[in-house]
Amino acid sequence: MASWKSSDTPFLGGPDTLDAKVVKHPFAFRGSTDKQLNGLIVEAVNRMGGTGDAAEDEYQRALEPLRAKGEKADAFATHPGFSI
Repeated sequence: MASWKSSDTPFLGGPDTLDAKVVKHPFAFRGSTDKQLNGLIVEAVNRMGGTGDAAEDEYQRALEPLRAKGEKADAFATHPGFSI
């Protein structure tokens, strides 16, 4: 690890730091016991933040299984126990 005290860069204080915590996913699925539906939602939300030439196509592909679930996915997303 590099020292924050550089010989050619003055500092008035210590360096900025960032502590990151890795979690499986930040979603709370208190309203659903359907593990498959939960996984589909996590995948779609992850794809929503994608970048690159194929990002939109990958996002739309992730939505297809949710569309097939129809009312079940809609009811889950509007359930008061669902939060992102």
